Amino acid sequence: MVRERIVSILAFLHINDNATFVPHGQPDHDPIQKIRPFVDHLKAKFKEVYQPHGEVCIDEAMIFFKRRYRFKVYMKDKPTK
Repeated sequence: MVRERIVSILAFLHINDNATFVPHGQPDHDPIQKIRPFVDHLKAKFKEVYQPHGEVCIDEAMIFFKRRYRFKVYMKDKPTK
């Protein structure tokens, strides 16, 4: 698929109303406000479908990442600084 086609699809794909958008720096700003209903729906469905039982193991790999990331999490015991 060509880039222009993807851009035109994304331009018409709306999940939330832009009239309720709170600008960056204002109180009650939500970074993912435009997709919040979709995220909330997915979380509800995941909770409904998957009920963990027994032991759950989470494996995390710490890798070096140079790009900017909006949702940073500080981990003081990270193996690579």
